[in-house]
Amino acid sequence: MLKLSIQSLKSPIMVVGGALLAWLIIIPFLPYPLPLVLLLTLAYVLFWLSLFWPWLGMLGLVLARPLLDVFSNQTIITFFGLSINLAGFLATAVILLYGLVFFSKHSNDSLPFKKSLQVFWLIALLGVLTSIDPKVSLAEWLRLSSIFVCFYLGFRLFGQPRRWQRLITAAILSGLIPAIIAMAQFLTNTGLTIPMEGIFNRIYGTFAHPNLLAYYLVVVISLLGFELIRRPKRQLIFWAYAALGGFYSLVLILTYTRGAWLALIATFGIAGLLRFRKFLLIFCLVLFVVYAGIGPIRNRVNDLTGGRYSSIQWRFQLWSDSMNYLGDRLILGYGTGTAKEVILKQRGEEAGSADPHNDYLKLALENGLVGLITYIWLLLLIVNTLVKHYRKAVTPEAKNFLVIYLGLSLALFGLSAADNILRNTVLQWVYWLVLGSTLAAAKHSLQNNN
Repeated sequence: MLKLSIQSLKSPIMVVGGALLAWLIIIPFLPYPLPLVLLLTLAYVLFWLSLFWPWLGMLGLVLARPLLDVFSNQTIITFFGLSINLAGFLATAVILLYGLVFFSKHSNDSLPFKKSLQVFWLIALLGVLTSIDPKVSLAEWLRLSSIFVCFYLGFRLFGQPRRWQRLITAAILSGLIPAIIAMAQFLTNTGLTIPMEGIFNRIYGTFAHPNLLAYYLVVVISLLGFELIRRPKRQLIFWAYAALGGFYSLVLILTYTRGAWLALIATFGIAGLLRFRKFLLIFCLVLFVVYAGIGPIRNRVNDLTGGRYSSIQWRFQLWSDSMNYLGDRLILGYGTGTAKEVILKQRGEEAGSADPHNDYLKLALENGLVGLITYIWLLLLIVNTLVKHYRKAVTPEAKNFLVIYLGLSLALFGLSAADNILRNTVLQWVYWLVLGSTLAAAKHSLQNNN
């Protein structure tokens, strides 16, 4: 356990209890609806837990963070004109936690691809200073900082086998409440409907959009796949995980997010080609049965080459238009987090969503070629590191997890060219936390076997 200087206080439990008592006094004066007050209370408790038991606080954040997107438009505090929602508040808390861990006995000298992370972080900071909208850029820079901090915390706090396993379990369970709420939306016909695309009752759970829930479930289902491989079928937990995996898969299907479907297929397809050939055959057979037997899915897939109102055709037009905006600021871009603002100003609201739906185009618009090249280099380093650890892994369990996470990484990086995956903060937090902890655990395992 990390021992922070604040632990020199007589009793951490007394400090946390006193903080909670102070919060209970404040609660009646908060001008927010009850669900938001409850989540704020949860965030407050997790913050104080993190001061004394950082790994436990982070597990709580993993479980709680997927519940917060529904309040993404709810401002809880305004600071120098910058509106901060609950998710932004938690991001700031994570950055503060990083500071506490950093100034403890541990250093970040051995952090993987440390220099690449620092360079990209500094480029994003430069994008705040040169931005066409500094407030928007500062908010995005803080969000990106929280994502990279999660990687550091994963590496420092969850490298031990038991904690690594607890992180995987927390990540898997974190999708349960959003998935249950999403299924309730389906059963009550209260999902998102887009008549022009022929989509009705698209579920989104506690997330702001079906795509965000869908891509998050891809990460969760990938981790579940590893658990199903490693658990003996005679154990009850195997069948519990199998049922949970089936439930998550059904919810993923009902989001009607084709990119997420493709990401899941790519994840297990790559893992199957590299290590699980028999599983790959079964997986392909299941995909064929689902495609042939479920009409709405078949129609959604066949619509990939749709006509005027197809989301694919709309994306192509969006990318074509956005490429024309690069010329003015090709080297450094318009500023971190400003891609949506630039596109909206040029295309207008009548053209539909101003989100780039392409992370690489987004970075090119915001941080220029400098930022784009640095980010791509970082992704290549991640893939290369996972491949190296996979080849060096000394146990079948380690190889199984690394090949699945490699498949997931390649799938997410590939689909980033067609969707806003980098904007999915919930997904990014969990992905980088698990990545950091996995690299730490792999390093620890190799050292112990040398």
